[in-house]
Amino acid sequence: MMFPFSLLVLSIVCIAINYFRNSRPRTFRLFTEVSLRFLVLINTGLGGILAFMGHAFNPDGIARNIGWETGSPFQFEVAAANLAFGIVGIVSFWIGGTFRIAAATANALFLLGCGYGHLRDILLQGNTSPLNAGAVLWISDIIFPLVLLLLALLDFKRLNRASFIR
Repeated sequence: MMFPFSLLVLSIVCIAINYFRNSRPRTFRLFTEVSLRFLVLINTGLGGILAFMGHAFNPDGIARNIGWETGSPFQFEVAAANLAFGIVGIVSFWIGGTFRIAAATANALFLLGCGYGHLRDILLQGNTSPLNAGAVLWISDIIFPLVLLLLALLDFKRLNRASFIR
């Protein structure tokens, strides 16, 4: 349950180190680029791999912590989606550009969809299980994806400006 927060802290540390040790001038544009790069690598990439492992290899434990029935074959489908996001997030670290923007956007939309499902589950079923409500919901499924979308938009604007200069 703590791994999303640990990944966020690791991302912030990597962002700070890369930003302040970067040879380029320290600008807001550099900050958004570096932030998107490490958030997608660590939170989308590594986080996706860890979520895959949980849903694939401990589906009943994850289901119980979300407050869902155990034994659902949909757990493996969620695992596969997380694996896909994990691999794309890791690959985007090296490919960058619009590939990273697409990875961030897709992951953000997936997480916002998860957040909507969790909120609906809270409101309609009263499900306040640890992985369905509270800090995990607000940080991992609402705030983080909104930040990803904002950074993706800012990076897209940065890339578009650069393409007009060429």
